[in-house]
Amino acid sequence: MPAYRKTWQEPCIVFAPHWSLRLGPVVHLLRRWCGDPKSLLVLEQEVDAVLALLPFKPVVLKVLQCSFLSGIKIQKIQPLIDLLRPKLVLFPQDLRVKLPSPNSSSYAVHHYSENETLHITSFRKDFEVKLATDLAFQLRPIMMKQENLAIARVKGKLILDHGTFMLDSVKEPFDSTTKQMSLKWGPLDPNLLLQALQEKGLNGSFHHEAGKVSLILVDEPNKASIEIHSMHTVIRTDDESLASLLFEAVNSVLNGI
Repeated sequence: MPAYRKTWQEPCIVFAPHWSLRLGPVVHLLRRWCGDPKSLLVLEQEVDAVLALLPFKPVVLKVLQCSFLSGIKIQKIQPLIDLLRPKLVLFPQDLRVKLPSPNSSSYAVHHYSENETLHITSFRKDFEVKLATDLAFQLRPIMMKQENLAIARVKGKLILDHGTFMLDSVKEPFDSTTKQMSLKWGPLDPNLLLQALQEKGLNGSFHHEAGKVSLILVDEPNKASIEIHSMHTVIRTDDESLASLLFEAVNSVLNGI
């Protein structure tokens, strides 16, 4: 087991309550991780692994079979946890009294009951998602202005199937009258904004205010100001036509899709 402990640290350790793998939480956990090649399933030596895993195909996880003649006693649980050093441990509710709360904060303990749903926070910060073919053909990547990166907007439904995440298309009636709202983000560079204003025939001057606020004053054709904050930008003018030109200039500088 020491060799396996070095290799198989993520993402989950499950002790199946029944050799058939048809009862208990192991069913849900296997559906979640059967497609992960880093997962390891430990079965009793005499169990037909092919038959037991039949409902979960395709199966990518590794299977190890060994003898469990002695079973798992309560006295062995804490030494096993100390050996495996998990991030999260799930215990049946009836073991809450028999097993005291851990002294160490290196792992979290949750107790589950029959016929109750237990929500567990994922420790993974990112994960791979497969894209449906029809959804992939809808992608229209746009190159970012100041980065070597292309990004596209996509709308889909996230599906989890046999441990694999899939983004599938959403079947909705097409409405040609509905215009998709654009998304803009990133810091607003005052120098680039001044260039964009000049391209539209507007003269502006840059002023740096206190509190990390940049101010651009426009004198012609009418008075206006653009306040650039760290998280938002404010356009001030009484001329609606000028406000539209300023808005277009700001949009042209920002990254967006």
